[in-house]
Amino acid sequence: PNDPEVKRFREVAVALKRYDASVIVLEGMADRNSCQRLAGLMKPASFQLIQFNTFRGASNVPVARSVAVLARKAATAARSVDWKTSGQIDGGGGFSFAALPVGTNTVCLYVAQFVDLAGARTNTRLAQLNAHKRELAAQYLLHHSKWIESSLTNQNTAFLALGNLADGLALWPGDGSVRILEQAGFIGNPLAPASEPA
Repeated sequence: PNDPEVKRFREVAVALKRYDASVIVLEGMADRNSCQRLAGLMKPASFQLIQFNTFRGASNVPVARSVAVLARKAATAARSVDWKTSGQIDGGGGFSFAALPVGTNTVCLYVAQFVDLAGARTNTRLAQLNAHKRELAAQYLLHHSKWIESSLTNQNTAFLALGNLADGLALWPGDGSVRILEQAGFIGNPLAPASEPA
């Protein structure tokens, strides 16, 4: 009971239980065991680990914070895609996808992570190139969501995209990754401050 790590997990579990959520997305968890330990501490709610993913770069070094998805019900589909496997994007990161039953509906959850090119914050040319890669990533995510949508029989399906694709606007005002998603029907997060579009 005096172990600081266990105490911290208990505090996090208590905080999360207050939301009575069907799905929880956590960023920065250490490993799968930590996620499963946290899910166990959330009883009497029954959560299971749907996904745990850390995208890695060429040298097998993590390029983004880990993403974990916990849900009350098992996913009907789940996978993770590195941007580089698209054949068009050589940047770090990728997206995790899970189709989750919530009540009588389905939520198709995307958690997209994009790692900026080194120097994109100070070099205009790199910032433009970075924006182009983010736009390709947004198009790839959109293509995947349209493909999933065309295969669904349940009309009560919501698509939710989380992550940092919108952060590119801070590097290059012409970054169109958010616009690409919005034109396809995604709506920006009304809870996010204007300086931090999500």
